[in-house]
Amino acid sequence: MDVIAEFIMRRAGIECPKEATKEEGNAYSKKYHGTVRIAGKIMNRMIFQAIEEAADPIAIRAARRFHPDFREVIYRSVVNNPRLLQLVDTFPLVAFNICLPPENWAEHCREEKIAHQKEAIQLVNQGARLKRIAAAMDTPLPLRRLKPGCVGFHMIPDLLFEDPRFVLSHLPNSTVDARRCLMAIEKAERKNISPGFVRWVVRNAPRFLGGRYETHEFANGTRRRYWLRSRVVTKNLIDDLADFARACKRQEAHVVRPFQESMSLRTVMQLSEEWHDAVKDTDGPQYTFPAPWLPGGIVAGYEFVPLTSSTDLYQERAAMHNCVGTYGEQVMDGDCYIYSVRHGEHRAATLEVVKRDGVVGIGQPRSACNKPASPEIAFAAREWISRMQGSRLDKAA
Repeated sequence: MDVIAEFIMRRAGIECPKEATKEEGNAYSKKYHGTVRIAGKIMNRMIFQAIEEAADPIAIRAARRFHPDFREVIYRSVVNNPRLLQLVDTFPLVAFNICLPPENWAEHCREEKIAHQKEAIQLVNQGARLKRIAAAMDTPLPLRRLKPGCVGFHMIPDLLFEDPRFVLSHLPNSTVDARRCLMAIEKAERKNISPGFVRWVVRNAPRFLGGRYETHEFANGTRRRYWLRSRVVTKNLIDDLADFARACKRQEAHVVRPFQESMSLRTVMQLSEEWHDAVKDTDGPQYTFPAPWLPGGIVAGYEFVPLTSSTDLYQERAAMHNCVGTYGEQVMDGDCYIYSVRHGEHRAATLEVVKRDGVVGIGQPRSACNKPASPEIAFAAREWISRMQGSRLDKAA
């Protein structure tokens, strides 16, 4: 695409002036980006033409129903296998698991999955009944109703296999919304609070989908509005509700009315908000935490400072007006570690760092009053974690 854009600009005689004024630079920038868009359209047209002339249209149509990340894998698997192509229409989830390359499975279950794939593909080629093929892949038969766009190993919650009819009965008809609900359910499961909390999320997730605008105020007094995508809004809401549900599970003193699975969305959100407000001024037991998982550092002007004691947590809570002061037991249990994100003398955000399968990642990045952190802070946090983990691997080597 860059080659096409460069050819178009050279042919039109468009060159970047060496000593350009601001107006000339802006004019060149508009022409450049416009040319890139034209080059993209030309490239897409060429790709579509090649696909129409060289690819199998039926297999292409079947593969396009899946997430873009998996379309090539699906196409290569079904283009020369009519029976597997038929399975894509009748049971998308089983067909996806059969086509998935072995390296995509977790190492601890890879050999077992490969054996299941071989058995299932033999049954498919023999024309076996759908029930036998599903049993070979350990997939409940009701999951044949799951749409191809919702299929993906990174968003399938365990409850979908344990009680498929319950989950499917609460999924929206829209593929996009159904996929968002599945991701919300999977995130609720990773919180490891209780089965009741997960089932509550299943019933209520379709009602809190959607993005919104957030306004962030920086240390220099400037403000900026950001559009938070539905995925981010849903993640932040589940984080808050999970904190409240965990406090109820521990029977903390500042919980006025404990969480119950039968509660409505409005009731739980109100109780969660009241709990978050109450714990801002709540003191707790004193801890000296284990060594930080990652050392502090500075990225893009933001400094990441580990909070190594409950005193640090309470000071962070008082400065940021959030509920981080209640995280002492979670840090002591090794569930997470808390860092203060600072911009000079200003506390910009509070960052929760978690471990998943031994890999450190971002949990909750929040600014003052439990608001989501700005995209700049979230980007700096990801870059900081990447750098720190990379330096630790280099030292180990």
